[in-house]
This record gives sequence, structure tokens and C-alpha cells, in this order.
Amino acid sequence: MSQPLVLVRYADNFLTNLDAIEAFLDRSAFPAGFDRLMDELTGKVLPNLERHPKFGRDFLARSVNSADVQGKIEHICRVYAAGSFLPQLREYVMTDYLLLYVIDTNAIDLLAVKHHKQLSFDIHI
Repeated sequence: MSQPLVLVRYADNFLTNLDAIEAFLDRSAFPAGFDRLMDELTGKVLPNLERHPKFGRDFLARSVNSADVQGKIEHICRVYAAGSFLPQLREYVMTDYLLLYVIDTNAIDLLAVKHHKQLSFDIHI
């Protein structure tokens, strides 16, 4: 197996999203759903991103129809901008979830995760 090319880090917001998903699935009497999410995340998604950071689609290529979302995207870009380096904001499509991450200079930061039926990412950075 090949070595990871980048380090994957977890933003506090991402961990908060995971906690909210787990609580929702517990209340919905479907705790196995969280186990499935974690299995896919650790068994497939993270190894893919460690070796192929650009695997996800370019999140900034899509049109933004909300001033709130545009503001959040601009904030993320300001937080991660370093000199002339413009961060790459990407979206990884999982079975039932979407993962938002940014490629930093030598790492990937997982920013948010949401169910594909949710309207938008819940991002607080």
C-alpha cells in the first residue's frame, strides 16, 4: 500500500457535524447508520484523500445562489490563504454524505460533513 502524500486534519466544525449526525441517528433509532458513516470515512474516504488529495470535485466551480454561503466561502478562503497560495475547496461525494475539505499547503483539513439531502453545509470556522 502506498504512503499518504498529505496529512488529514479535522476541523472542530467537522467533529461537531459528526456529533450532530450521531445524535440524530440515535434519536431516529438508527445508530447503525453512524457506524456505516464511520466505516466508509475511515476505510475508504480518508485513505483516498491521503493519497489523492484532489479526488473530490472543485467546490468553487459551482454557482452560489446565497449571500450567506458566498460569505462563508470567502471566509474560508481568507482563513486558508497564505501569500499567493489560494486554497482549494473541494467536495467528496460519499454514499449518503458529502464531505467538504480544503487542501492546504501540506495537509487536508476536513471542514464539514452533511447528509446529501441537507440543503447546505453547516460551517463555523
